[in-house]
Amino acid sequence: MSDKFELIKKMDSSKLIDIVKNYKRYGYEERLKDSALQILKDRGIDEETLRLTGNLSDYKFESVNEIYKSFIKSSKIAFLFYGLIFLFTFTLTSITSYSFLIILTIVYFICLISCLTFIVKSLICYHDFSKAVGKHLGSGTFIAYVLLGIFFYFFMYFYYKKEMKEDMKMIN
Repeated sequence: MSDKFELIKKMDSSKLIDIVKNYKRYGYEERLKDSALQILKDRGIDEETLRLTGNLSDYKFESVNEIYKSFIKSSKIAFLFYGLIFLFTFTLTSITSYSFLIILTIVYFICLISCLTFIVKSLICYHDFSKAVGKHLGSGTFIAYVLLGIFFYFFMYFYYKKEMKEDMKMIN
């Protein structure tokens, strides 16, 4: 850390401000941001000045990143229910006890509804993400997402996740 500290000490103030504002985007640790803040403070630029000029934080990136994280969380839960649906599908075909079959069928439909709920929730996150980065989604995207998501969610998740990561890199 001391090598990085010595390196950023030599940087001009505009580069230090860029580090403070975009440290998450660059994948830097918060300690590096704090060091850059301290150097700026020593140079007469305090946090309040950075906040007033919009250079303390990259609000657009942070909000888009939160939406992205919400998409990932919803998608993982949808995957869980998706896996349970497949498990129950294979289990239901081998059950001979009528009462156990009824219980598993009820649990199966609960998992199906939960899976669809989280697929739709991830779609809402994807929509919010697209709106935040300035992309327009057509109505066909919504229909395809829900209808294809039921059968091909595993592939759709990785496609949309990759697309979202690329869009995050393009945020100004």
